[in-house]
Amino acid sequence: MLVFRLFGFPIAVHGWFWLTALLIGLSRHGEGAGGLDPANLLSWLVIMFCAVLFHELGHALVARRFGQKPEIHLIINGGVTVWPR
Repeated sequence: MLVFRLFGFPIAVHGWFWLTALLIGLSRHGEGAGGLDPANLLSWLVIMFCAVLFHELGHALVARRFGQKPEIHLIINGGVTVWPR
């Protein structure tokens, strides 16, 4: 599991996130006459990571605005932002 902080938010990227993103990328980029291009697959993983992370950052920023201390987890089905009740 990859753990880091961004803008003060703790972020955990679980292995299942990478596996799911990779499988989706393989299913999408394996099509066509050109076959599988590793550069395209890597681009897909970076874009997927950034898109899900930035989406969850939106939730985290709103939660912070309302006095919460959110955490972001990128998991098998995308991402989730959680905070204590």
